[in-house]
Amino acid sequence: MGRNVVQPLTYPHLILYSYRLRDRASVASSSQVIPFDDNGWEQTIELGDSMGILAALSSHETDPPQPIDCLYEYKTKLDDRLKNFQTKNEKGETIGTTWLILACISSESKAVRQAVAIEAYQTTFQTEAVPKIKPHEFLGGSLFEIEEIYQTSDRVLVCLWRDRDRMEEMQKYYYDWLLIFYHRHKVVWSYQNSRQIKKRLVAENFFPDADTIPKISISLDDFKLDEADFHQLRSALYENMRILTQHTTGLESLAMQSQTLKLNLENYCQSVKRLQVKAEASLPFLTDFYDKIAPQYRNQIEEDRISLSPGLKVREQLIDTVRSLVEVSQAQRDRDNQRHIERHITIVGAGVGAASAAASASAGLVTEIARVSPIKVLQKDSEVAPVFNLAIVLLFSAVVGVFVAWLTSKFWPRDR
Repeated sequence: MGRNVVQPLTYPHLILYSYRLRDRASVASSSQVIPFDDNGWEQTIELGDSMGILAALSSHETDPPQPIDCLYEYKTKLDDRLKNFQTKNEKGETIGTTWLILACISSESKAVRQAVAIEAYQTTFQTEAVPKIKPHEFLGGSLFEIEEIYQTSDRVLVCLWRDRDRMEEMQKYYYDWLLIFYHRHKVVWSYQNSRQIKKRLVAENFFPDADTIPKISISLDDFKLDEADFHQLRSALYENMRILTQHTTGLESLAMQSQTLKLNLENYCQSVKRLQVKAEASLPFLTDFYDKIAPQYRNQIEEDRISLSPGLKVREQLIDTVRSLVEVSQAQRDRDNQRHIERHITIVGAGVGAASAAASASAGLVTEIARVSPIKVLQKDSEVAPVFNLAIVLLFSAVVGVFVAWLTSKFWPRDR
């Protein structure tokens, strides 16, 4: 890429701070400082539920001023360290990354320093885009905060000094910056998560509308639903219960993000105060975050919780109403089925009872009937008479039983 500024950089550094959630099942611990390449070092550090990596590359102290393109070489090597860190924590989610560029230049011009900061950013990340930039002061040098960066989860700071001794003081604050960047990234990460949660809740039609309850016909006299309506209403109940569970979980997730944001904002504030005392500086570019920016994040999450909570109440009331309709209708259907069964048992019982009584009463008449029967029997009477008598009894009792059952069905009230 072509560059407009040709200021060489004395003792340039590129420092990487990156953070990931760690797998809860893994046992993590901080490591010792590990050297790599010719003049680089790295260290992984446990931070509660997260892991952080602090890695740096620089020229040697005795090297002459370096061309600004050396920053891209440093970043390429640090990207390899970052990939290794991510591979070791592959199940964890990336929270955020901050890149810190340090160097000395001979010019004291604010305009030149800002131009060098922009060029350092463009060279490091291989982009022609001109970012928005905020100038600040730190340890007697110029600190530039890049507002538009090539990845939304990344931050870039460029610090330039004329005095090399002042720049080397920066080493005393590496671990202070580690905590400050971590808690800031965690605040922003929580806010971004809350935006995704709200987006899903809105996309899932959180608020019930007129189409949520199917159109049904209800008879108010005996409160009975048609078969199709009953099953449709029951399906609507199950679907709304499923959605209610999802949205309850979503609101609980918003509450968790709010709590995470609040906790890390407090920790960020304490870390900044420690750095202020240590560096004997006010550091307004850091205090602005918890005074002005982060409170907006926190308030937005709370407003979302408040605005979405009524929808949860409405759906709970909807489910209670539909559940009541289903339960009452189911109870009515059960009673109808019971009456239907009882009616059939009564009819069958009446028929069977009548048939039994007829069989008993006709037993004494069977012999007389058999004697006057016109049927001629070829066999002896002693062999045929019992069978013939039994047939007459069964036929007579069956006719009586069917007749009585039919009369019972006519006069017994039917289900409505």
